[in-house]
Amino acid sequence: MAECTVCKGDREPGRTCRRCGSDNASWEKWQEERPEEQDGLAGLLAFIAPHAYLPLIITLLALGCGLMGLGGAWRGIQWGIQLLAVLFTVCGCLIVTQWNYGRRHTIRERQLLNQVRWKWGALAGDVKLWAMILPALSLLIVLLLAFLLVTSDLLWELARWLLFEPGYAGLPMEGGVRDRIVPIWPLLLLVAYCGFTVPFVYSSSALLALRYAGEMNQALPLPIFLNGDMLAELVRRQAERQLARPGGFTVRTARSQIRWTVEAERKDEKGSAGGEGPSFSTIPVSGNLLVAAETPAQPSPSTMLAVPPGLQRLRGWHETVEHVGQWNWEEVERTPDGGIVMKARGEERIESTETDLGFRQSEAMSVVYTVTADPWGRIRKISRGVEKATG
Repeated sequence: MAECTVCKGDREPGRTCRRCGSDNASWEKWQEERPEEQDGLAGLLAFIAPHAYLPLIITLLALGCGLMGLGGAWRGIQWGIQLLAVLFTVCGCLIVTQWNYGRRHTIRERQLLNQVRWKWGALAGDVKLWAMILPALSLLIVLLLAFLLVTSDLLWELARWLLFEPGYAGLPMEGGVRDRIVPIWPLLLLVAYCGFTVPFVYSSSALLALRYAGEMNQALPLPIFLNGDMLAELVRRQAERQLARPGGFTVRTARSQIRWTVEAERKDEKGSAGGEGPSFSTIPVSGNLLVAAETPAQPSPSTMLAVPPGLQRLRGWHETVEHVGQWNWEEVERTPDGGIVMKARGEERIESTETDLGFRQSEAMSVVYTVTADPWGRIRKISRGVEKATG
């Protein structure tokens, strides 16, 4: 199964996405024609070619500077520390380049998602901002470390014990700033070598990924989280399907048989022998249900069941409407991470306790369903709340 570039849903190659209905023909053509999508070394070289292979050039410069450091620029630092610094720096440059190349699609999605994200999520996901901040941050760290090494005898002694060869000269007790910088100069060069090259390679490869993302935005359909109407429609369909209500609220009537005993009213206006037909006892039922109990002149076994004189046992049906009306979507809100929250409101009949006559009174309640989904329209949670109906 292939992945839809609009909603991240599963789709069959060559067909529209069943989840969002988007046509992925342009995305399939892009994958076939662009050399960056072939992966491997050829794809990586095609990815860094627009910036004159700058990440690769910086990596080669890091290797050359490392060899110069091993040759004497880092004199006094333990040989193992120098070798590890060169190894980790060169490998770090290669890994960072490969990492941004592999994340080129994710970087595009994060940059587009920043258009609907807010608060700290937008800053944390801004790749362009981090590409500018990291080199400046690395320079600040190197300068801060140099200041601490010059001013703190304790930190210098700790660094000399861990990183320098035994017998390396310490800081002079007297003298100016220059006299105190000279002993720590090899360490500052080593820290600058490790601290500058990897962030610069990251910035270069990240800017390449952003450039590639811009080309994708011009040629491919945009993700669903930028289309509020499509996102809301997708979430609505999924919520109704998961709650087994594809057409909104359905009207369902539950019928239950109930029995009650009441005192019968008898009218003998013309004597016991000349009664004129039956008399009636009428019992109101809540919810527009009216049950009429007939007292016939000749009681039948179905209505007069071995009860004390003057009492009559009646039988009837009680109906309860469980769902009334339609499922109305009333509120839509975007979450800080770019997702969506939708609220649907409907009416339900909620039964209360049984009355003295055996009836169950019902009350109209407003039921609110709150649906929370991520930026791709995948439902995270559906919660249900009940409140009294206002109308």
